[in-house]
This record gives sequence, C-alpha cells and structure tokens, in this order.
Amino acid sequence: MYERHFRLDSKPFAMSPDPAFLYPSAQHEAALTMLEYALESQAPFCVLTGEIGSGKTTLLRRFLRHHQDNLSVGLISNTHARFRSIHPWAATAFGLRPGEVSETRNMRR
Repeated sequence: MYERHFRLDSKPFAMSPDPAFLYPSAQHEAALTMLEYALESQAPFCVLTGEIGSGKTTLLRRFLRHHQDNLSVGLISNTHARFRSIHPWAATAFGLRPGEVSETRNMRR
C-alpha cells in the first residue's frame, strides 16, 4: 500500500529501523553532528537520549552504517529496572565471557 501510493522501492515500516528512511530534522542533524564529534575527538562515552519513537535507533543505525569500517560496536538493548551494572553487559557485547555467576548469564537463560 505505501510503496504504490508514495512510489517507494521498499516497505518503509519494519520491525528493525531502516536508516534509509530517516527524516533528517534539525534535531537529528544535531545528534548526528554530536556523534561525529564524539567519534572524531575519541570521546570515551557518548549518550543519545530522546522520547520513545523519536528516531534514536534509526539515527544510530545510520551513523554506524556510515562508520562501520572504523568502529567496533557492542549493542546493549532492552535495559530495565533490574539492570544494575553496564560492565558485564558491555563485556558480553564485545564477545568477552563474563564469570560463571553474572547478571548477563542469568538474563540470557
């Protein structure tokens, strides 16, 4: 329906956000600039926040697609109230094995 009406080559709505459909608003452009600056200045940590549905994941996927040859990325998603420490999750995201008793090991079961 959307493809025919808007003359699109592919479906614009999918379970995984597609960076090809990112609308570059002024806020999105500012966020991309901030991410570029963080990468260029070798910032040890960068935070991207926003309301649910504001395009954070799509924006980040666009950024990563553009820089995929220069980065090693560990994705941490679906955090919740019981999320106590980011360290074991970051280690797991980069392929490092947490100890036998860990929050990440328990959550993956």
